[in-house]
Formats: sequence, C-alpha cells, structure tokens
Amino acid sequence: MPHSKQVAAGHSDSTVTVWNVASGSLLLTVGQSSDQTQVNPNAVAWSPDGKQIVYGTNTGLVQVLDAVTGKLGVVYKGFAEGISAVKWLSDSKRIAAASFDGTVQLFDAGTGSQISTYTDPSGDVETMDLSPDGMYVVTGGVDMKERVSKLG
Repeated sequence: MPHSKQVAAGHSDSTVTVWNVASGSLLLTVGQSSDQTQVNPNAVAWSPDGKQIVYGTNTGLVQVLDAVTGKLGVVYKGFAEGISAVKWLSDSKRIAAASFDGTVQLFDAGTGSQISTYTDPSGDVETMDLSPDGMYVVTGGVDMKERVSKLG
C-alpha cells in the first residue's frame, strides 16, 4: 500500500485479511473460511492509489475488492489454471495477472474486460513483473528462463 500503514494477505482458509502494521490489529476479513470448496488466494496486491486490493486464486479467478469496506468488485475469469502473480499498473485502472496456464493477461480493473494476453513459451508462468509504464512483462516459468516481452 502506498502509505505503508496496512498489509493485505491471502490465506488457505479462502480469506483475504487487511492488518494495521503499527498496532497489529485486524481491519478487514473478506471470504468464507467455512467454504467446503477451497478457493485460496495465491497472490495479493494493492492498487497504487491504495483504494483497492486484487487477489488471484488457485482456481484461476481474479477478484478486485474495496480495501476499506471489503465490497467485492470485478471478477475476472480468463484463466484455465491457478494464479501465480497479480500486479496493478500505475494508473490503478488495469491489472496484469499471471497463471500456471502459461499466460499473463491484462484486464480493465473496473469492467473486467480483457485488454491483452501474453503466452509464455514455458507453458507455466511461476512469477511476473511489469515495467513501470506497463508496456513490458518479465516472466519466469518452469523452464527456469526469464523472458521480457511486450504486453499488449
């Protein structure tokens, strides 16, 4: 988060929590810990403006939520496998998400509409990051090679 006063975490009980760093107090819990179908948040990231959180699940869903109220927003369902990484672009309007299905997909955080897709030759994106302008993505996969490619 931009002001470093809060931290968000995904948990194996299907919840995302937000904590106050200074006091250690729990501020927000989103999700259902009693859900029989575990939808684990594998990756969590704050929007640059600090107003939203995005998380990606082991089932391939990407969910945006309000960082204060926990109200769920856009759900993006463009992946065949679980999410390995999520990253907001600097405008807080677009999100890139990487998947074990070998793709990095860029989508609109407000509408959920897909903007572009990059397919990694390894077939499995374990990690990714973006250039500051959001034009390029660097990926790492099971072949232990890093690749820099144009995103979109």
